[in-house]
Amino acid sequence: MLERDFFSPNARVHLIDKRIVDEKQALSGVNPAMRLATAILMYSFGGLTRSDAETDEPVAVGVTESELLAAVVGPDLDSLTAQATLGHLRNQCLYLHFDGVHYAFKTTPNVTQVLEDFASRLDVARDIDPAIREELDSRLQGRPAILWPADSQHIPHREPRFILAHLSPEFAFLPLKEQEQRVVEMFTHYGEHLRQYRNGLGLAVPDPKAVSDLREAQKYLLAAQRIHRERTTLNLTTSQLAELNDREKTYRLAQESAIRSLYESVWLPKLEGKDIQVEKVERSGRALAAQGIHERLIELLKISPPHIFDNVTPERMLDLLQLGAGKKARIGISLAEIVDDFYGTLAFPRLESSAAIRKAVAEGVQRGLFGYIGRAGLVDTVQLREGSGYLIAPELVRIGIALPEIEIDEGSSLIVLPQIVRQDVTEEAHAVTAGEAAPAGEAPSMPETIETPDYTARRTHLLLSMQMTRQQLFAAWNAFKNLADLVGHIRLTIEAHKPDGFDENWLRNAVREPLDEADVEVEEE
Repeated sequence: MLERDFFSPNARVHLIDKRIVDEKQALSGVNPAMRLATAILMYSFGGLTRSDAETDEPVAVGVTESELLAAVVGPDLDSLTAQATLGHLRNQCLYLHFDGVHYAFKTTPNVTQVLEDFASRLDVARDIDPAIREELDSRLQGRPAILWPADSQHIPHREPRFILAHLSPEFAFLPLKEQEQRVVEMFTHYGEHLRQYRNGLGLAVPDPKAVSDLREAQKYLLAAQRIHRERTTLNLTTSQLAELNDREKTYRLAQESAIRSLYESVWLPKLEGKDIQVEKVERSGRALAAQGIHERLIELLKISPPHIFDNVTPERMLDLLQLGAGKKARIGISLAEIVDDFYGTLAFPRLESSAAIRKAVAEGVQRGLFGYIGRAGLVDTVQLREGSGYLIAPELVRIGIALPEIEIDEGSSLIVLPQIVRQDVTEEAHAVTAGEAAPAGEAPSMPETIETPDYTARRTHLLLSMQMTRQQLFAAWNAFKNLADLVGHIRLTIEAHKPDGFDENWLRNAVREPLDEADVEVEEE
């Protein structure tokens, strides 16, 4: 007992005094641990005895905490330091026993010695780190987080949301240069391929001190749990089991404290010139209200200046996408491309999830900033990209109305600028003579004299047959509307010929469904 706790180079009392002096130099000549341990040792010999209810053996009376403090506190050792030192002795000495009231040294090992024996059998790679991983995994369940990725291929690269990859404990002990090289590799690559959604990735970097503290706490917590399972074989007394329970609570608190400080730094990709560099966001003592591991880091990234956002305004989105800006700018864009731009371009704001894009689209449509088309296959996306004089039929576009976010499809829909939604076309000032068509590229000829029409015999039936291109159809649509306004309804016969045959899926999406939505009765041969 004297050798293990008092006098050997690695005696527990000596090690405790050394740590105390390292933290507080003013106590270098006081040796508070040795003072308290010596006092307890003196109270452990002779004197009155009491009967131990479990073993019925005479034991030393020992000393209570109040009696001990009265014996050791003086001008050079205050009561708070003495109480803290007593806690260290109780948790670390191998032969110091505490029955809930009295402290006494005995020649039989205490719970600490049993814990040390069990802890010495545990391996970091085999036992401790897997237990830590299981604990962290349970806390990150359901969050957009990846735990301890082995390489870049274990981090998804096309999920439209911000993902935090929590790096493994070994990463904390690598040289800084190697750390940054590995991080840049994860930012730029997905296995052997280039990473696409690099603006949606952050790396949570572990703190080396927190890793060491967590491994220490986890080691003794595992040891305490195994001792509980073998308590019958070890013949632990009731007081020892009570002390073991207290120790387990202490280790659990130490584990919780280490987990909270394990990840306090997030590394993000940033573009400098043509190279991707690392931007480090550190907690640096900032108070965080969130309790969860993932939630605390997201809160850190939202603290001013923010590095991640949960919304974007439709005006900001239009500005970033540069719709309508420039001579040949895009006049429309699919939502899939918008998502790709936000999560693949480092110059764009970093969005927590693509729900921010859907929210901006719904707001922009309601305010008339742009229109929404649910099926991209209904329009010519090539012309949208080229910024031509392309016009879109208004019945295909939803604009100026409330658009539920749940109806917005990121995979097949697109947005268009309002100026390309076809409006009413001004009636032609000149008419082509019935049965005659103007040659292509020439204006229709006008009669030299205007004859007064004969209204005595008006026709009651009109039948026109024409062949038109897409642009001619748009220009002529006003004429069809005028006829429908006059007579109530008109009948259109559409004939189209495609030598290599129509794709039935295209016909359904581009022709039949829009007609169904317009409540048009169709008779198909």
